Amino acid sequence: MNDPVQDDGLQPLPPPPSAESGYSTSRTVRTGEVDPLRRLRLDSIARYLQDVAGDDLEATGHARTDPYWIVRRTVIDVIEPISWPATVHLQRWCSGLSTRWANMRVRLTAEHRAGPDDDGPRPGGLVETEAFWINVNSHGVPARISDEGFATLSATTETHRLRWAAMTTPPPAGSPGRLCRRTDPTSSAARISTFSNMSTTPPTSTPSRTNSWITRTCWGSATAS
Repeated sequence: MNDPVQDDGLQPLPPPPSAESGYSTSRTVRTGEVDPLRRLRLDSIARYLQDVAGDDLEATGHARTDPYWIVRRTVIDVIEPISWPATVHLQRWCSGLSTRWANMRVRLTAEHRAGPDDDGPRPGGLVETEAFWINVNSHGVPARISDEGFATLSATTETHRLRWAAMTTPPPAGSPGRLCRRTDPTSSAARISTFSNMSTTPPTSTPSRTNSWITRTCWGSATAS
């Protein structure tokens, strides 16, 4: 693998408008979702995001009006790793939308419980995520969000003319992608950003507690209008 290149374009994801914004739920971290160091894997986080999206649609009634969505890009920013055993709290809200797509944010926080090898309390986990969701019809063609769905999503954001913006130029055909490193000037931690044109599965590695990572999986670079 080539050495990482500096990426100065990564910005922290903003906090939710309020603690009550959007849809909230909780789930228990299972042993099958963690790595050998008991840290919640990125593929497990991606599964949480898929599950909470479905739960959100059911809770709001939009599984009837807007049942089909495609995820174009997912950003996972692990600020403080979540580890087993723990209860994870997920808060999901819209941070920007247009008539056919929306940026959906999910914040994951953790209540850690004492593990079998813990000498003391563990830091509280924090993961920030953002995904670009496109509303489609039953044939997979982009479609307008229903009036009911638009009203629900727009309640947590003032950005109602969201446009797609690629995070990176597409790599050459057949390329596995590129790895970018950004060092946070306020911290000794490094942030890693992985870009891929095709893969929708996040890497299975997770950071140590002293590091902050961003793993960004991107596919497609066209500008939506």
